[in-house]
Amino acid sequence: ALPGPTGRHGPALEALWDSIDDRLSALPGVDSVAVSVEGVLGASPGGGPSIVAGGSTQPPIQVERTMTVSPDFFRTVGQQILDGRDFDRQDGVDAPPVTIVSEALARRVFGVTHAAGRQIRLAGSATPVDVVGVVSDARHAGPRRPPGTMLYYPPGQNLRRLSRSMCIVVRSPLAPASLAPALRRELRAIEPALPVLRIDTVEEQLTSVLFQERLIIALAAFFAALAMLLTSLGLYAGLAFA
Repeated sequence: ALPGPTGRHGPALEALWDSIDDRLSALPGVDSVAVSVEGVLGASPGGGPSIVAGGSTQPPIQVERTMTVSPDFFRTVGQQILDGRDFDRQDGVDAPPVTIVSEALARRVFGVTHAAGRQIRLAGSATPVDVVGVVSDARHAGPRRPPGTMLYYPPGQNLRRLSRSMCIVVRSPLAPASLAPALRRELRAIEPALPVLRIDTVEEQLTSVLFQERLIIALAAFFAALAMLLTSLGLYAGLAFA
């Protein structure tokens, strides 16, 4: 879904996230619901901040990926909270800044996975951020990419990103085709101006990601072959001219 056309900003968008969570969770056959800016497989590599452990004088560590996720996201997508707690709705703009880190990032920064209760700082900032949880690693950037180091933000403390996109994740034993009409109906009731782009399964998203990767590889191979052909033709023409 695209939140932009709703005209909502900041706390109003966070309230929309909460309304979607509440309404969709109440549908028959729905086990859990969560919302993410980046989706399940949309985390981009190389876009994270540099961080240091609270009080550490060690050089900053570059985080590979970040995601903004609502409470219950990890349970919905099948990740396990290994230490500490999940986000909750109290983690808002007026609350102390918090984060959840991946297992790989906890090991990299602290040398252990039991890092809940510790603190990090963004490089160049004096404001400490409380690590409230550690979650199992996941391949949010696609099935062929390693999990990498992940930093997760609660929506109430990352309001500037909420207008980019909204991926609603639903866990249910029902067939997606049978659940989709109810999801669309509820979303229209919650916010008629919210465009719902598509409803698909994780398997369908995986197929799409793999297709894109294969297409990129095929195009790269084609242009490499074309470059070699043009180079050889240029060399042949030069020899003929000589």
